[in-house]
Amino acid sequence: MNTGAWIERASDSAGDPVDWALGELRASFAARHLDMTIADHTAHAAARPSGPLLQIRLGSADQLGPEAFDMHVEPAGGGARVEIQGGDGRGICHALLDLATQVRRGVPWSAIEPARGRPHFSFRALKFNLPWCSYRAHPALDMHTDTCRDLAFWQRLLDMLAYNRFNALTLWNLHNWHVMIRPTEYPDACDLSDEQLEQWRAFWQALFAMARQRGIETYLLNWNTYLSPAMARRYDACRYLTDCPSGDGDDDELIRDYNRRCITQVINEYPDLTGLGTSLGERMSHLTAPQRQQWVQEVVYRGVLEADRPIRFIQRAPFTIDPAITRDSLKRSGLSEPVIVELKFNWSHAHSTPELALTHGGPVDDAYWNPTPENYLIAWMARNEDFFALRWAEPDFIRNHILTNTADHVCGYFVGSECFIPAVDYMQKDGGHRTWDYAFERQWLFYLAWGRLLYEPHTGNELFEHELGVRFGNDAATPLLDAWMRASRMPLHLASFFGSTWDFTLYSEGFLSTARTGRDAETFDDASPMITLAELMDRPTLDPAMISTREWTAMQKRGGAAPAERTTPLQLAEMLEADAAAALDRIAGIDTIRSPRAHTLQCELADIEAWCHLSLYFASKLRAGVALAAHLGGLDDGGRDEAVDHLHDALAHWDRLIAITEVWYKPMPLVHVGDQNHIRDRTDRLFHWANLRGRVEDDITFALNAESQDAAVSMDGARGES
Repeated sequence: MNTGAWIERASDSAGDPVDWALGELRASFAARHLDMTIADHTAHAAARPSGPLLQIRLGSADQLGPEAFDMHVEPAGGGARVEIQGGDGRGICHALLDLATQVRRGVPWSAIEPARGRPHFSFRALKFNLPWCSYRAHPALDMHTDTCRDLAFWQRLLDMLAYNRFNALTLWNLHNWHVMIRPTEYPDACDLSDEQLEQWRAFWQALFAMARQRGIETYLLNWNTYLSPAMARRYDACRYLTDCPSGDGDDDELIRDYNRRCITQVINEYPDLTGLGTSLGERMSHLTAPQRQQWVQEVVYRGVLEADRPIRFIQRAPFTIDPAITRDSLKRSGLSEPVIVELKFNWSHAHSTPELALTHGGPVDDAYWNPTPENYLIAWMARNEDFFALRWAEPDFIRNHILTNTADHVCGYFVGSECFIPAVDYMQKDGGHRTWDYAFERQWLFYLAWGRLLYEPHTGNELFEHELGVRFGNDAATPLLDAWMRASRMPLHLASFFGSTWDFTLYSEGFLSTARTGRDAETFDDASPMITLAELMDRPTLDPAMISTREWTAMQKRGGAAPAERTTPLQLAEMLEADAAAALDRIAGIDTIRSPRAHTLQCELADIEAWCHLSLYFASKLRAGVALAAHLGGLDDGGRDEAVDHLHDALAHWDRLIAITEVWYKPMPLVHVGDQNHIRDRTDRLFHWANLRGRVEDDITFALNAESQDAAVSMDGARGES
């Protein structure tokens, strides 16, 4: 029988992450009504309690490197002796959290498992958009303000990040200084009372301190030429703080001086803040690329350098700016090295192909990393604008993504969304299945997989199976993970097949593309937010390994065969159908009644089933597009009838999708469904799959009448916008 723990810590094993992790370990013992004694290395062995103890020794081993650890375990008198060595405090913290998890789960001391950790990337960040002065304005974002002012929320989020081995929290909005400081030279820029400002100060100080205690770095990222509302009113300048972030901006010495001084003051007044970053582009369209970078150098870099302490800096680097300009500017910046240069992976849709096909601004140019940079490292931005409601987890994809994009010039990843804040869970209906409070907790497997694999991508799927077994029972673990992975491939395939760029050009779980691309790239498709059959047939692919319907039909007309290394639309349909069938078969054998969390398991299984019917809907629509294109091109007289049959199948799968999601999901606000330039006028639109049924039926009408429509897809792919 376990009786408690005796912990000896060397003098060099102190510090915030270790102290916090020891608190977590103590809590895990308390939950089992066991004692835990912490002694320094000079304590006499005779003071140890008797019985089958868990004896733990903590020490540092610099040669292991930052965040690395070794945890050795050997039996000792019915208990176990555990020796933990860490390359630094964060390494020891990782080991202690691993041990705390085992203790909390009731593992006998004799069965404690050893562990070893070596970080693959040094930078593993969550991208979190703040709801105040947010990049976009919408109820789906505004509703989180109170929750994001609540330190209880941040404590839970930071705990999750620490346990999943993320090590950075990056906070993004347009402008933050007026809720952090009263600028010395511009006191009117902050119109808060002293009491209100002190409340904000206490919030930021507590947030940054909580992160530091857990070994998590904190960064604030804002947008360039913005001012606080009070500053804009006081000086009659820059009246676009709460307007659309795009377009021309104001730039004069007042705006420059205000922002430069605020940067310096924020760094000085918040010593627990790790770093800052800035974004070029928005409200800088009136400046040339060299002028934008010069602005950052004169305002941001200078503000950082004039502070009382060095910080780490993040430079966003869109490909709309010549990489040579950024390289030269960073070389001359004087900033602490290495600077982190952020690049968007496949623009806003990193959950597509693990191959880098495009980034922010267009085609891939290796000039940011060829030749290898000397004073900065690249961190990929893995944006997810594609699924917010349905739970998602595909560890094999994440692992492949990381290993494919590992290089000497890469220090890590950001993971997060622009159009979704994982705070209030406003999507899921209430009921006994809700064992969580916050949105990020509902997507627990998403964060677990990304965090642990960014730390060590060779981590096996056994970890995720084990976590599922703890929650839902060991019998469910293996089939559940297999089903999750197969079902979760649907949005990856759609994003790879349906070429998209910025945020609103794809929302995979809704089968939506609410913004047009091409010559009307900045307009919204008011006729149909859904990806119509015509759009699916005509859109180029994101992944060059995919063959679009238009390209495939042209190949068929020429009598050629598809290259073996590329995937045709029909082959993609077969993959979707096979994964959906296998996933549905796997979950059919899971006994929810015997699960320790039966209601929650039913909810999660419903998400898998929903993804499966989205997969089958997508497959039927692909088959319909190929058949209709063959008919329109004169290759198959019966192609239209075949297409209509496939579209009726698609409608049946959509109806099943509606039936599943109506049980668990509310109609929900969605940032995508609105006009970027007048987003506040579009907030009455709610997303639910049931609201799109009429659009699914429209595809049948389109196919029946395709020969007489000007918008019909022709063999060369020319068509009007639908």
